[in-house]
Amino acid sequence: MTPLARSNLRERSLADRAGTSAEPFRLLVDQIKDYAIFLLTPDGRVATWNEGARRLKGYEDTEIIGRHFQQFYTEVDREAGLPGRLLAAAIADGRVESEGWRVRKDGTRFWADVVITAIRAERTQELLGFAKITRDLSERKASESQREHLVLELQAANRELESFAYSVSHDLRAPLRAIDGFSQALLEDYGAIIEGEGQEYLHRLRAATQRMGQLIDDMLRLSRVTRGPILRERVDLSAVAAEIAAQLQAADPARPVQWTIQPNVTAKGDSRLLRLVLENLLGNAFKFTSRTEGAAISFWSERRDGERVFSVQDNGAGFDMTYADQLFGAFQRLHGPTEFEGTGVGLATVLRIVSRHGGRVEAVGEVDKGATFSFTLGRDGG
Repeated sequence: MTPLARSNLRERSLADRAGTSAEPFRLLVDQIKDYAIFLLTPDGRVATWNEGARRLKGYEDTEIIGRHFQQFYTEVDREAGLPGRLLAAAIADGRVESEGWRVRKDGTRFWADVVITAIRAERTQELLGFAKITRDLSERKASESQREHLVLELQAANRELESFAYSVSHDLRAPLRAIDGFSQALLEDYGAIIEGEGQEYLHRLRAATQRMGQLIDDMLRLSRVTRGPILRERVDLSAVAAEIAAQLQAADPARPVQWTIQPNVTAKGDSRLLRLVLENLLGNAFKFTSRTEGAAISFWSERRDGERVFSVQDNGAGFDMTYADQLFGAFQRLHGPTEFEGTGVGLATVLRIVSRHGGRVEAVGEVDKGATFSFTLGRDGG
């Protein structure tokens, strides 16, 4: 009797004894080409073979029927007894599912999702064999491996960037301190003999070195907010905003500013990072209202389209909406240093923090009529 004839006999035997009509079952299975679906005898030998199995594993039915299914497994899995353990688990639990490498006829491997189901006689519950379904998940596995590789590369790049940032910070600070220190010494010790224009140059030199030091600090601060886990907790943003407002006002007590902070505004997020967001937004509002009569700054939250939105508004210098896309870029500024101090890192920091929380930032403004900066904190942050 040929292997194919024995296959049909085994298939009819398994189906008939399990109480199933063999021919419709065989016709149905043969139409499935994306899955390897076949029957095993109680001792694990291949009893049937469908088109999907031929395509996936590379064997013709005459080559594989009657052979043990363990040859689809890697040598390591065979030595570890995995095929036998899977059959034992199917016998005990009725069904078992596993993922792992499997081997085709030509020796190549593919990542498979395998389900093995024990087939028993309806009346006696005698074990008649097994139904085995195999699905090729190689593309998904490759995507996962690629993502893992990219994550490792990104982590390495971040470590290198962190090391570079600290190295640059250390290497630049020393000469900057020297320039600033010697400039100050010249002004203090030789100010009487240095002409007015020379003194102006020295003051500009000191201002430039101090600005460079601030840029270094901001660069490091910006790099830090992209690292470390997000620790989500309930944060009283109203209390944080009130504290920041008090600190800003204490730094310039002569400036009359009308502060309006909505009470009981809370959010779920990293308290340290959310404080940075409000420090930058409220600090900007305070800075850009410094030349405004009747300066007013507000903080509140509201529901928009089912999500919580937090906003900081001022009636200060504002900005031209034509350049709104430049606001959140690092070191991008819409006002010159002679108008308002700053390095252009604050809003970039806000964007990164909000993005790490799964939210978004938007800005609306008009020249000399103020600006409103709004942000969300993702699905879990409202």
